[in-house]
Amino acid sequence: MNARQWLTHFSHASAIGVGIRDAQNRYRCLNTALARNNCASLEDHLENTIYDVLGEVAIALEPSLHKAAMTGNPILARVRGNLPNAAKRSEWMTWQLPLARPGYRKIAGWGSVVVDITPVARVESFLSTVISRPDFSPDAETAGFVCGLQYALEGYSSALSSTMNTVVQRAWQTEQIVDDQMTPFIHAMDERLVEMRRLIENIEASLEHCLYPRN
Repeated sequence: MNARQWLTHFSHASAIGVGIRDAQNRYRCLNTALARNNCASLEDHLENTIYDVLGEVAIALEPSLHKAAMTGNPILARVRGNLPNAAKRSEWMTWQLPLARPGYRKIAGWGSVVVDITPVARVESFLSTVISRPDFSPDAETAGFVCGLQYALEGYSSALSSTMNTVVQRAWQTEQIVDDQMTPFIHAMDERLVEMRRLIENIEASLEHCLYPRN
């Protein structure tokens, strides 16, 4: 497929990172969202491998790459780790797409679609830590709030993976590469992701105060 044409569908996305790599996993093109997500410039990606750019996160991606190579299909993985240029641990949903030339089984390159879910992971971790504390004895209202929030986060993660699977599958299929509905569909999804990230970050900022109000 025409990698750059494929990339144009995602070129203006701010929450969906997309890149194209060659068979040696060297970045050949990517959007600014992926560069920002990886805490490195566009120039620092080009012609460098995922190991050069992502460090230990690239090692965490290896099982999904092996599975994608074996099946020939896009593979979803939830990975976490420390990027070389990032101060804190992060977490992502990633889709690794094996790219092959028509008529050939050998992989000619890789596509990747990445969504940063670090705020969701932090809230999940925070709730788990709070619930496990021996001094946590909430009233019924607080317990209902915590359970409801956990349920909402699980629903968000499930809806995100399902919707993004649809996006990835449509973008991955060569015959739909010029689908006129593709770019508006991605744009709408990107806007929702930005809104949800802001909402979850606001929830994260207020959680400790809600559960442990200071006198």
